[in-house]
Amino acid sequence: MDRLLRITALAVSGATLLWVAGCDARPPLPKKPGGGGAVVPAKPAPPADAAPQLPPLPAPRSAAPGVAVVSADEGPTPITKDDYKRGSKLKSSRFNRALGGALAAGEGVQLKNIEHNLLIHGEAQGYPKTHEAFMKLVTQEWGMQLPPLREGYEYWYDAKARKIMKRPTP
Repeated sequence: MDRLLRITALAVSGATLLWVAGCDARPPLPKKPGGGGAVVPAKPAPPADAAPQLPPLPAPRSAAPGVAVVSADEGPTPITKDDYKRGSKLKSSRFNRALGGALAAGEGVQLKNIEHNLLIHGEAQGYPKTHEAFMKLVTQEWGMQLPPLREGYEYWYDAKARKIMKRPTP
């Protein structure tokens, strides 16, 4: 019975993996009435006096995956799931993207745990007044580590907003 259960679980897992790998985010195109292929919607023609529109320029990309392109005048910004170092290199296939997303989600949970501890500490004993006091509180008193960010960024504690953000490394 135990062997049958394992084989069934393996078959269901394999079928689910194949199903997820075949999923596409795009909605299906409507079918032609009376059968046949899909109807491809036509683009409306631009007005005759309209200037030609150029496609938008792509965002600048770094040479190495996982390395952020940082501008010098960028200030502290909120942290997103794409800012974590773990999982940023796994973007080549659907399975790797899913695995990279799971790793980044784990880093996000770790950061949310630190933010929750900060909220409790702030209500009970007061919020840290500076970035240095925040880092000392998290690393030395609590013994926790902030999840690593991609290259080019570091954590920044905004004492006025009482939020953990990221900023370009000086």
